[in-house]
Amino acid sequence: MNAVVHGKCDRCHKQSELKTNTPVCKMADNGRLAVDLKVKVVLFYAETKIIVATQRSFRAHFSTRWAPCKQIIYRLCQQFEINGFVLEKKRPRPASVRKPANVEAVRVALTRSPSKSTRRASAELGISRRSLQRILHSDLHLFPYKMTILHKLTAVDKEGKQIVASS
Repeated sequence: MNAVVHGKCDRCHKQSELKTNTPVCKMADNGRLAVDLKVKVVLFYAETKIIVATQRSFRAHFSTRWAPCKQIIYRLCQQFEINGFVLEKKRPRPASVRKPANVEAVRVALTRSPSKSTRRASAELGISRRSLQRILHSDLHLFPYKMTILHKLTAVDKEGKQIVASS
């Protein structure tokens, strides 16, 4: 039997490395089945209701040594029966840390003690360091370095530049 890891077969990937012009494994980029392959799997299973026959039909139709495992076939068929489609639902994105309440908390904390480090502030506020840096930079328009004038220009310096420029 082939060793299957994350839905990919070791043997078919070794084969595809040997024969570069003929792809053996017809997986999508991220290791998931493409939509047309999912549809075929559901159709093959609907015909026979047998997992092994579905895998054999898949291998014969796409002329590959790889076929989806039992769990993938069951999950696709169950998803099709429940939802009526084989596309995966978009997963909700986690809530943003840059909420107005967090921005205000960072502003208050840093106005109270402006020399506080971002590491200490992130630990005290319970916000990741990178998120705190984003809030400081994008929302509060604060930057880690301040421009400073090292030498103060005097009237003599200004006159010297005018003399050089006029000559």
